[in-house]
Amino acid sequence: MPFCPKNPAHRMSEEPSRHQLGQWFTPDPVVDLVLALVMHGRPRAETLLDPSCGDGAFLRRAKAAGIAVDGLHGVDVDPRALASAGEQVPAASLHHRDFFDQASTTDFDLVVGNPPYVRQERLGQKQKALIQKALSSDWPSIPLPEIKKLVGRGDLAAPFLLRTIRLLAENGRAAFVLSSALLDSAYGAQLWRLLGKLATVEYIVDAPSEQWFSDASVHTCIVVLRAGASDDPVQIGRLKCSTEKAAKAIAAGKELRDICTQRLAAQNAPETWPASLRAPDTWHQFSSRAGGTLIQLGDIATIRRGITSGANDIFYISKEQTSGVPKRFLFPLLRSPSKEGLRQIEFDTEINSQSVLLLHGGENLESEPGLSAYLNSFTGAETRKSLAARTPWWSLKAKSAQVFLCKSYADRFIQPYATGPVFADQRLYCVHAKAGVDAELLSAVLNSTMTALALESLGRASMGQGVLEWSTADIRTLPVVDPGNIGDVNRVLSAFRSLRRRAQKTVGENWDSEYRRELDSAVLASWPDILTMREAIVESLIETCLARNLRGKSVHVVG
Repeated sequence: MPFCPKNPAHRMSEEPSRHQLGQWFTPDPVVDLVLALVMHGRPRAETLLDPSCGDGAFLRRAKAAGIAVDGLHGVDVDPRALASAGEQVPAASLHHRDFFDQASTTDFDLVVGNPPYVRQERLGQKQKALIQKALSSDWPSIPLPEIKKLVGRGDLAAPFLLRTIRLLAENGRAAFVLSSALLDSAYGAQLWRLLGKLATVEYIVDAPSEQWFSDASVHTCIVVLRAGASDDPVQIGRLKCSTEKAAKAIAAGKELRDICTQRLAAQNAPETWPASLRAPDTWHQFSSRAGGTLIQLGDIATIRRGITSGANDIFYISKEQTSGVPKRFLFPLLRSPSKEGLRQIEFDTEINSQSVLLLHGGENLESEPGLSAYLNSFTGAETRKSLAARTPWWSLKAKSAQVFLCKSYADRFIQPYATGPVFADQRLYCVHAKAGVDAELLSAVLNSTMTALALESLGRASMGQGVLEWSTADIRTLPVVDPGNIGDVNRVLSAFRSLRRRAQKTVGENWDSEYRRELDSAVLASWPDILTMREAIVESLIETCLARNLRGKSVHVVG
């Protein structure tokens, strides 16, 4: 039923916060670009729905764009936001209810909005059951386990998209502002493959120099879909102008290519979309020219996460700490290259400030009074959630390594190398070279500018704050120069040994030092045609990395 903003039952004190509801109110320039894209090149729409309309920004701007007010419909669970929407667009049809709490019977020309960003962990079982029931009713041809898997892994925006397709009229369109996590994540690929049976993704648009939401930590993009499946390529665009100018240009009849750096991606290959959206042209040119010179890291190395101790205060022991633990139980620990004293590639155990306590669980504590006294000093440790499953609770096993890769990046690309066995924290990956692959040579390749550009171009930057992340599965697919094809190995190792003992500055400070130039040149010496791209690779890495970090700290859109 239509929402009544004067209903006294809707008291503000009883309503959850907008962050609990996953609400992020959308600035007008972003709304205008969404509407311009979804209305581009089609007859004038008569009906439009915003299924999470909030304060009515999309409805208000849709009215300004020419859609009659009696064709505007909005739904929201928040009575306060809906009251504001009623004031903004008084004659619109507004409904106070859950988007999934009603059969989908109406066909709309357009469905637009900014779906709530709520991770599945925060959805209660009752809400998940409601969503599963609605989607099963919408799409009886989709097996229930597939729907449950989607609801159980994705954030709330994923089922929003699936339900939206059912609400579209024939050839109707939908456009949403979405977290780029829906492109990056494993469940995102599952979602797009499922949607690909029902709809066509027409556009994916990003603003690389802008952050659309000042108080949200996630990066976002616009996705436009059309009802009905097809093999049409996805048009992926990175804005070359402000969002406000882009919206006006598209509304005036300009094409996406006029305002964007545009690429085309296969409709049935959603795993390629993130790189098409974010990677610079130089990366695509380099990877295409390199061809068989590149190999996936997982083909030449085994990658394992570092230690998850479950209690760093117990297992990570500083050199200054008087623990009484015998030294034979303590081993060199690499926490993070960003720690003071670890800004060089080569890990120096002499300046390392911490050790890790490793116990297999079979030690006789009665014969080790110092160790026993230390462990017993942590009263109640055995009841900690992170330790309770271990038998005994103080057992901690790990595997040492010499070659490491960082899990996340800001503005430094340092891949640590140790001259002897070292243990690493879970913030790093341990890289064990496979038979026939030299560990030191592999580390040299991992510290080259070419690998840094691959990490920058293909990593996940969806969580905002300028941070780039790589999962364990992703890092196995990282394309690197194949060490087995390098001609002058001695030259590479000599260059690497000169570089790795020097302090590594940020990408923006002094990436292209003479020592790094020599390393890159040595790695690519066997491929002169690729070596000619080195300067462009360096420039692209610096530009892309700085833009990512700037975007994570800046807001350029004014609502």
